[in-house]
Parts: sequence; C-alpha cells; structure tokens
Amino acid sequence: MIGKVYLMKATIEWDGQTIVFEGEPESIIQQIESFLSKEIPTLSLANKLLVSVDLQDLAKIIEGIVNITSDNKIIFNFDLKSVPTADRILIILITRKFLYLSDTGASENVGAKELASLIFSSPKSTSSRLSELSTEGLVEKIGNKGQYKVSIQGILHFKKKKLSKILNKLN
Repeated sequence: MIGKVYLMKATIEWDGQTIVFEGEPESIIQQIESFLSKEIPTLSLANKLLVSVDLQDLAKIIEGIVNITSDNKIIFNFDLKSVPTADRILIILITRKFLYLSDTGASENVGAKELASLIFSSPKSTSSRLSELSTEGLVEKIGNKGQYKVSIQGILHFKKKKLSKILNKLN
C-alpha cells in the first residue's frame, strides 16, 4: 500500500531502567543510536571506526555495470577495452562476493586463469595485475591454490575511486 506509515515500538532494559522508543522505524533507529551513543560513548567511537560492506552495498556498486544471468554468469555492460585490467578484476571479484553473499552457491574466490578468461585478458597480464592489487591490499590471495577474493579495502577503493569513471563510460 503506497503511503502507509508503519509504526513500531522498541524497548531497551538498561541499568535497571526500561526505555521505550515509539515511532516510525527510521526514527526508532535514530533514537536508539542516539541513546546508545550517550550511554556507551565507546560504542559511538567503535561504530565510526568499523567498516563493513553488506549485500545491499555491493548491489549498489555493481548495478548498471554488470548483469548476472540465472546461472550466475557475469555480463559486462561496457566495452571491456575501455577499462583497465585491474578494474575489470575488481568488478568480477566484487560481483562474485555479491553472488556469494546472495546464497547462490557461487564461491567468492576466483582463480587467476578463470579471472583471465572472464575479463578477456591474458593470464600473464591478469596475474601481474592480481599481484599489484594484492600488494595494495585490494585483493586477498587465498592459500596456495592461486585463488583470490576482494578485500573490504578493495571494495571501498573501487567505490570511491573507480566507480564513477566506469559509470561515465556507460552514459
């Protein structure tokens, strides 16, 4: 139903007191965060330092850049030659993390040879870019099997420094 207002009630028991928050969900969340920040100042500091990426964040990053088929194949929405190999690698690894977190059965780890074929690059060039990305902390090498996955730092780097440039190529 369009325009329906949802109200909720949340109760916190703290230090022998019961605190009740009532209102719209967004307001309740803000009230609880404010309360916790005042009562537990270190929690507020910890939240400012804590960085995480969830499924929704990943969806926003890859939206428009790739399409995913029902069998988890990744289709680029731009000319691959117009984007550096390292960026193509990050796009694949971010998309694989999205698929992994979506419970599709896809692994977030990808081997160098598979990556090379997915981004239409030579294995040597792909391996070199993976080494550079790993040194920068943007991807993590998993074990000795040549498998890689994107790091949180890699996702944030891509979102902040690469995403807008790639989206501009689509327009």
